[in-house]
Amino acid sequence: NEAEVWVRVLVGRSGSVLKATVMKPETGTEAFQKAALDAAMQNKFKPATVKGKPVAIWVTYKVNFVLSDKATTPKSPDAPK
Repeated sequence: NEAEVWVRVLVGRSGSVLKATVMKPETGTEAFQKAALDAAMQNKFKPATVKGKPVAIWVTYKVNFVLSDKATTPKSPDAPK
């Protein structure tokens, strides 16, 4: 299973994300959209500059989600190999 979410973020002069929105939201991907927005708000960018001064800009990018059918069980470091 796969999903893609397009996110549009406002990057402030400090490089922090000030606002994030989902572009073209699709029904059935709400959990992916929330995860993409949560991640977007934690991102840090190199600020854009105009004439050497930082400026706020909008950036759009795609977040891909790929779900694996394989279940993994955490192993203890002491477990036999």
